[in-house]
Amino acid sequence: MKWIYYNPLFESEEVLKDVDSSWGGHRYFAYDLVSNFRPQTIVELGTYKGTSFFAFCQAVKDRKFGCDLFAVDSWKGDLHSNLYGEEVFQLFNEVKAKYYPALSTRAFRMNFDDAAGEFADHSIDILHIDGYHTYEAVSHDFDRWFGKVKENGIILFHDTHEIQQDFGVYKFWDELKTKYGTLEFYHSHGLGVLFRDPGMQEEFSACGDAWQKYYALQDSFMRSEQAAQMEISALKKVISDLDQDRANLNQYIQDKEDIIREKETIIRGKENIIRGKEDILKENEDRLIKKRHIIQEKDNHLKEKEGIIREKENVIKKIETIIRDKDNHIDEKEKTIQALRGSLSWKLTAPVRWLAGILQKRGGR
Repeated sequence: MKWIYYNPLFESEEVLKDVDSSWGGHRYFAYDLVSNFRPQTIVELGTYKGTSFFAFCQAVKDRKFGCDLFAVDSWKGDLHSNLYGEEVFQLFNEVKAKYYPALSTRAFRMNFDDAAGEFADHSIDILHIDGYHTYEAVSHDFDRWFGKVKENGIILFHDTHEIQQDFGVYKFWDELKTKYGTLEFYHSHGLGVLFRDPGMQEEFSACGDAWQKYYALQDSFMRSEQAAQMEISALKKVISDLDQDRANLNQYIQDKEDIIREKETIIRGKENIIRGKEDILKENEDRLIKKRHIIQEKDNHLKEKEGIIREKENVIKKIETIIRDKDNHIDEKEKTIQALRGSLSWKLTAPVRWLAGILQKRGGR
């Protein structure tokens, strides 16, 4: 078989964001395996969100060949993958419906032993075992499902290079390597590839070293690209935030300028009012000054009148004095006349005065 290396776009990644998942580093090999091998039936034991399962689906979709794909899982988790809620199974179905609706896919939500009864012996082309990772669990799954795989079928084991806690896949894998033809990838927690047909192992054994280097490099490149994309995204976010901050600042400045313009308009209006009041005040002051001048003029005129009055009063006083003096003089004269009239000489000269009066009247005619 001529092995073709592909450079696919994993559509499910858009939702799952699973580049950095524990299975993410093996997606390119899984895609190339399905694309080159073109199986009719793929069964996966342990699917979780679907990183590996959707890598198989992507290859079938892109290459456009018939294949039945089965996912078997309780979708409740275990001590190794941690327990989780219904949201994981809902996410799996969402991705399957969104990106691979035309494919022949089916999810068996049950334990692995019960699901085995759904498949005939020698009916599976590719079996992927990724369930509970203790030695006892993985060896049991292998024994229970081995007969379901075709004579020329392939069995994949994840976590063959994981030795923490009670993980036992690596122990069981070491035993299988002594009995069957195998290949192994050491990156991304390890992936074991077991060929039931010794001839297939011989065919692909020469590719082992090249595959290990190529797909490990793909994984490294993918993670580096992801890191670069994350940095780019982070920078874009910073730039976006800065642009938003700049826009907010510009809007803030614009708002402040609008407020300042409004206040300037109000101030100009108040200044106009003040100027109007100042003009009124100036007019009032001018009127007041004029009134003061008029009052001053009236005061001066009044003072003049008072001076004239005082002068007239002085004249009157002088006149009164003169009159009094005249009255006194007249009184004295009257007293003198009365005295004369009462005297003998006045009486003796009375005929003479009478005659003088008649003569005076006649002379006047």
